[in-house]
Amino acid sequence: MLIILFLLMLLISYKECKKEDCNICLFFIFLLLSILFYISGNHLIFVLFPLLLSQCLIDFKKLELSNINSLCIFIFGVFYMWNNFDVKAIIAISIFYIILYVMPFSNLGFGDVKLAIALSIFLKLSQIPSFIFYTLLISLIIGIIYKIKTKESIFPMGPAIIITFILLNI
Repeated sequence: MLIILFLLMLLISYKECKKEDCNICLFFIFLLLSILFYISGNHLIFVLFPLLLSQCLIDFKKLELSNINSLCIFIFGVFYMWNNFDVKAIIAISIFYIILYVMPFSNLGFGDVKLAIALSIFLKLSQIPSFIFYTLLISLIIGIIYKIKTKESIFPMGPAIIITFILLNI
């Protein structure tokens, strides 16, 4: 069943990457990392990894996130965590990211808000402060590197959200 879920997520994420003209070779090279998650027994990250990887590549390419990938993460999260998800964590993340989204100085897009809400299904309320802190810290690092490399003030925030999520679930 786990492999079937992984293959389904792989198919969806591959289709989204191809549609957005992302580097498919890079996608498959990084996808090999998912084998490490499987071997280590982290089946949640193993199944979600194709979608998370696809979101990162799309965000770096287009500075926007795939709604289909975020919806798949959300739907999988609801079924996976049916009896265990913490509604307070989802509400806390939703409020924080929506407030951050409406701030005039924010670099956050609504795709980032949807991704953070979808991933919050897998988090406990006690993980929320760490999730927010490390997401902002990693996005600061990505933002500085992106600004130096591209000279643009807008940078992708999705990878910071995804990296933080993976780090909290390893």
